Amino acid sequence: MTETLNDAFSPHENRFSILRLQQLLALILVVFLSACMPVKEELVVVEQPQVIEVEKTTEYDPSPIVPATTLEVRFAQEALNTIGFKVGAVDGLWGPRSANAIRAFESQNKLTSANGHLSELNLHTLEIASGLSRQNYGNVPIKAPLGILAKLDKHVPLSAGPQLIIVDHEYKVLSKPNPYSSELLRLAPGTGIYVISKQDGYFEVESINRKRGYVRVD
Repeated sequence: MTETLNDAFSPHENRFSILRLQQLLALILVVFLSACMPVKEELVVVEQPQVIEVEKTTEYDPSPIVPATTLEVRFAQEALNTIGFKVGAVDGLWGPRSANAIRAFESQNKLTSANGHLSELNLHTLEIASGLSRQNYGNVPIKAPLGILAKLDKHVPLSAGPQLIIVDHEYKVLSKPNPYSSELLRLAPGTGIYVISKQDGYFEVESINRKRGYVRVD
């Protein structure tokens, strides 16, 4: 009787055990598959801080440029003439008129004085004040100095009276209209003279200090 009951319940217990085993295997499979699946990584973008470039201010040296180049001297003379500090001819020769003009310019613009010389500071300020550029100035053809004949007014004869002109370069004033006569004085570029007459290849001139003499026609 006991064996018969055990036999009756045995198949049911077996079916129950198989079902539990299947469930366990299914759970193990799910866990295994979950472990094998790649994990999607979230990309994190880190924003870089913006770098702001600070503009550097150029400092111009106020100390004298000794000696300045001919191009720098010509530029300074042209710029000074342009803004009203008259230096006479733009000849690349730095004389007393140019030195006095740059001192006056520095004083007007409250610049550190280079004591009558050129400096990077006053050259830079001259560029701003005149509108001229040092960089492009060398590419501009330099005007040749004009002689006395070219400066005279052709519409007014000298017989009508002396003509006042400003000479562009240096002249020797001689006591007589010949090359062997004594030298009375020299006219520096930018000097004003009266031209009185023309004779034998010479101009008769009178300087501002009332000295009369003769200058060769150029």
